[in-house]
Amino acid sequence: MRMQSHPASQLFPLMEGADLDAFVADIAAHGLREPIVTYENMVLDGRNRLLACEKANVPPRFREWENSGDPVAYVISMNLARRHLNESQRALIAARLATLRHGERVDLKRKKEDSSKELPSITQDEAADMLNVSRSSVVRAQRVLRQAPPEAIAAIEKGTARVKTIENSLPRESAPTPGRGVAGRSRNDIISTSHRSRLIELVSKGNGLRQGLESLNFRLLLPLCTARELKSWRADAMKNAKAFRQLASQLQKGKGYANRKV
Repeated sequence: MRMQSHPASQLFPLMEGADLDAFVADIAAHGLREPIVTYENMVLDGRNRLLACEKANVPPRFREWENSGDPVAYVISMNLARRHLNESQRALIAARLATLRHGERVDLKRKKEDSSKELPSITQDEAADMLNVSRSSVVRAQRVLRQAPPEAIAAIEKGTARVKTIENSLPRESAPTPGRGVAGRSRNDIISTSHRSRLIELVSKGNGLRQGLESLNFRLLLPLCTARELKSWRADAMKNAKAFRQLASQLQKGKGYANRKV
């Protein structure tokens, strides 16, 4: 049975996809270089290392946190040192960490593991200072956590979308109006919100595709590919390029609506 994770460690998302595969391969080849840090029988720092050890069938090593200071500050310090997080990623973490104005905890929007421990109450200003972002960025990120679809939040976590862009696409929060649809919203409001969410998802995937392509070394890659593979991939790329040109054209047509209140 896997050791439970401390709530503070859950502020940062787990690795996935190619990044996780590369980490698993490294641990399989070289072993676990840095022990997993535990606190009160929970993983405080090293969820990714524990997951990679399990996938690589490498026995994990543990060490107890020395309990010198605040465990939340420790986790944030360790992760900021090893991860290259942009402002939006940090703001999202700060939003998860911060409390609401009335003292209610922000829903972490993440499936939590059972735990009797809870994070200490931290204000928006304190969370902003800890993650080196502005308070306004935290407020925007909290709204994103409340209203944005999971795929949009995931895109921010991966660094392919920005909090401000997602927040600007969301409908204004307002009190329910009698006679209107779910939560006071009309059917058109609900449909338009769904379409905005889909557009956000598509643009975010496009950003991820662009960043992935920029990381490839084609001089090394292309000689390893067969002629059949190159032909098939080129056809797919041309179809995708056409779709993105159509998307850019539609967005260009929408410039006249840029100043319209959402």
